[in-house]
Amino acid sequence: MSHYIRPESFKFPQIYKKFKVYDGKENELIEYRIQDLPEEYYEATLDLLVSDFIPDETLITCLGLHKCAESIRAYRDLWLNEMRSKISIACFTNDENNELVAVDVLSVYTKKDVVFEQKDPKLNQLYQILKFISNKCKLFESYNVDKYLTDQGLCTKRSHRHRGIAVEMLKVRLTVMKELGIMLTSGDFSVIGSQKASEKAGFEEIWSISYQELAEEFPFLDISEAKDDKIISKILLTDCH
Repeated sequence: MSHYIRPESFKFPQIYKKFKVYDGKENELIEYRIQDLPEEYYEATLDLLVSDFIPDETLITCLGLHKCAESIRAYRDLWLNEMRSKISIACFTNDENNELVAVDVLSVYTKKDVVFEQKDPKLNQLYQILKFISNKCKLFESYNVDKYLTDQGLCTKRSHRHRGIAVEMLKVRLTVMKELGIMLTSGDFSVIGSQKASEKAGFEEIWSISYQELAEEFPFLDISEAKDDKIISKILLTDCH
């Protein structure tokens, strides 16, 4: 788990980007704003992740985590702990409604961080798989870095999808990375939508595994109703100076 805390030199809160897109239905132009996630929106963010992230993530549903109330509560606690690092970002409608429409729960991992065994059985299974993927990618060794920026959940509200919001969120992650003096960000993209968004944002594929192959490694995975073909690990490198 990461215990990273935002440096005091990195001003908080900040607005990183504003952009406009058509809603696709009423042909109405909507303005969005990407900024640091405010503490007063933590609970709303957790609710969004539970309603629109957990049921749509193939890896999570293959574990049956989405059907287990105890596992969902444990996941909320994990997310809340990461949010307290104050590096997560959120997207809002830039109007009087100020509607929360997307979030990226960010984490900084160093060589000293350890993936602890989770008390919740299904969450522990998820982290076994993520640790397996991390060991395959060997980010510290392959890219000669002592830390990298990753995430615990990138989610766009269903009613605001297909507007390029995830792409803009991933681009802002690059800004956060530079502000933190970090050269590498990574992500394990388990659904086709986030895989396409990461490609548009400039992420490079470094490793992948099909759900069939993953189920051979982890027999507790039920891939009978998997909606996606594979998990893709991607990175984005930058000169942080």
